[in-house]
Amino acid sequence: MRKALAYIWILIVSIILICPLLLTFVYSFSQSWDSIFPGKFTLLFYQTIFNDPTFIPSVLRGFIISFIPILLMNIAVVFPLYYSIIYSSVLERILQVLCILPYSVQGVILATSILGLYSGIGLFLSNRILLLTLAYCIIILPYIYQSIRNAFYTVNLKRLVEAGEILGATKLEILFKIIFPSLKPGLLISTLLSMALIFGDFSIIKIIAGNQYQTAQMYLHNTRNMPNQIASAIVVIMFSITFIISNAILALRKDNRASIGRGM
Repeated sequence: MRKALAYIWILIVSIILICPLLLTFVYSFSQSWDSIFPGKFTLLFYQTIFNDPTFIPSVLRGFIISFIPILLMNIAVVFPLYYSIIYSSVLERILQVLCILPYSVQGVILATSILGLYSGIGLFLSNRILLLTLAYCIIILPYIYQSIRNAFYTVNLKRLVEAGEILGATKLEILFKIIFPSLKPGLLISTLLSMALIFGDFSIIKIIAGNQYQTAQMYLHNTRNMPNQIASAIVVIMFSITFIISNAILALRKDNRASIGRGM
């Protein structure tokens, strides 16, 4: 009985989650929807989007603005976390608290605070792209930290270091020839997860950059005076990109677990 209720509940939740996406998908191909069923199907709205010379650059800007914060945060987390796990459990706990703190900060509050603090300085710190990069660094920090920490503990970092020392490897050789190759799946997962998070953001880039730096999110916002089907088509495209990234993350996690299982 409980299992049947659980399946019914899962079905209801799935319908609630899938129906809006399904209706958006159907509407993006419809010339009109004035009755119960949609009207004639067409690819006109997708053609309009891809014929717009500003759309592809907007999508690419989203990936570019994702790359710099992800690179900076991966570097900023890997080395201190590596040292703290090996040499200092107290430092590891302090690092954990500092990296998890951004979970409690809403994106809108963070963006407004950063903009209010630095926008009037008049130096390079008031550059909107720099402020946007700073905001995204803070937002993705907990996710990158957790992914890398899980990767370190998955490969059993301390035993790898001990094995390398027994074999006569230097600390740099252990780090770059043993640890980093084992850490690649975790780094890739944190990168893809953070990219999906940044790519799905609207509030931060709207508050900080406005129309000065148009990404796919801002492109969607600027189509509010166009036919609604165009907005639906953009949502479908963005959801498809996010879906591909999410499935890549799941596939990498499965491959990582499988490789660990074979190693054991």
